[in-house]
Amino acid sequence: MAHKKTRVLTKTDIKRILSLYRLQKNEFRCIEGLQELTYESIRLKGYVISFSEELLCGERTGRIIVTHTRCDGKINLYDIWERDADGQLQFRFRNPQGTPPADIDYIKGLEEENRQLREVGQISQEKIRASDNADLNGQMTGSTNESHKLNSEDMIALQEARAEMQELKKELDMSHKLISDLKDELARIKNAAEKNTGHNARGAGRKPSKERADAVERCRLLLGQGKSREEIQDILGISSATFYRYKRFINV
Repeated sequence: MAHKKTRVLTKTDIKRILSLYRLQKNEFRCIEGLQELTYESIRLKGYVISFSEELLCGERTGRIIVTHTRCDGKINLYDIWERDADGQLQFRFRNPQGTPPADIDYIKGLEEENRQLREVGQISQEKIRASDNADLNGQMTGSTNESHKLNSEDMIALQEARAEMQELKKELDMSHKLISDLKDELARIKNAAEKNTGHNARGAGRKPSKERADAVERCRLLLGQGKSREEIQDILGISSATFYRYKRFINV
């Protein structure tokens, strides 16, 4: 569920999350000059972790997306972190490559709440039917036995059960509508992701200039010679962001 107040990702949060991913002390170092908070591993060459806030329909959800990029420069998977009642970030679930982060677990939670509401509603209906049958049988037999009659307390309990049943039905209808809206939004996001993937697969969009194409080719050759990122940046005179952008062109 979304929190009432979205908290900014702090250095303490980042340090704590990185400590759970690392295999040795001080394994990750920050890459400067990038829009997202990005850290590279000094143990495994090319392995990069990025932090960003999840957006759903243009609004922040309070969740943190941790993106893992493999040594070949391609995104491998996403980890979703969310704050608990004490405000501490906790790991929630992992999305594989090609699946956009979404409130899948939230939808499942709503479905579970609906299932419980239906069970409560069924029990209430059974109690109402049992009370109505008992009252009807007492009237038909004309029995004076007090066990076959509803006293004032039973009548109050029956009225409360009926009122509770009506409220449960309203909540159930609202939950169904919310689930339907969330599923529609999830389908829209997936369709948009598939369209973007197809667009890139056809090679549409702005083509790189000759100068950049030459720089990308030089970067590829230097990587093939075993040059490190720092050496390539010094040779080509480029920033870390430009290097990783060139690397993505090479891995296409």
